[in-house]
Amino acid sequence: LEQYMGHGFYGQANASLFKAEYRGLDKKWRPQLYDRGYMVKLLAGKEWMVGKHKQNVFNISAKYTLQGGLRHTPIDLDAMKAKVAAGHIDDEPIYKEQEAMTEQFDPTNMIDLTVSYKINGKKMSHTIAFEGINVLQNETPYAERYDLTTGKLRYDKSGISLPNLFYRLDF
Repeated sequence: LEQYMGHGFYGQANASLFKAEYRGLDKKWRPQLYDRGYMVKLLAGKEWMVGKHKQNVFNISAKYTLQGGLRHTPIDLDAMKAKVAAGHIDDEPIYKEQEAMTEQFDPTNMIDLTVSYKINGKKMSHTIAFEGINVLQNETPYAERYDLTTGKLRYDKSGISLPNLFYRLDF
C-alpha cells in the first residue's frame, strides 16, 4: 500500500510472506537460516518545500520493520551436560542434527529515522542526509550457546545502532 505525496506527507506499507528451504544430503527438505517467514515494513514521512523560490526540500521520515526470527538448530542439552560431566570443559555445541534449522528465534523489529536536505539546481541537485539505523538499539538473537557456568542454554544477541551521514550529487 502506498500513499503518494499529499500536503507533504507520504507513506508506504508492505508485507512479504516467504519460505526458504534447502535439501540436505539425506534428501529431506529443511528451512534455511534466513527462512524468517515474513517481513512487514511501514514508512511515513513529511517533506517541506523551502528556500527562496521553494525549490529545496527538507525531509523527515521513519521506517518500522518487523520480521520473523532467524532459524537455528537446537543444541542437545543432555549431551552437553554429559560432555561436561565427563570432564570435557569446552562450550563447543553438540547439535541435534536430525532437527537442523527447525527452531526459530523470536521475531525482531527496528526503527530507522532519516533527516535530509536537498538543494535543487538547474542542472544538478545535492542531498545531505543523516540516517539513524536501529535507533532504539533493539537486539536480535542470532545464536544459541551452552553456558558452562549455569549448565543452561543462552542466546547471543546483537543490536547496534548505526548512524549514517551521506552526501549525494544527482546530475
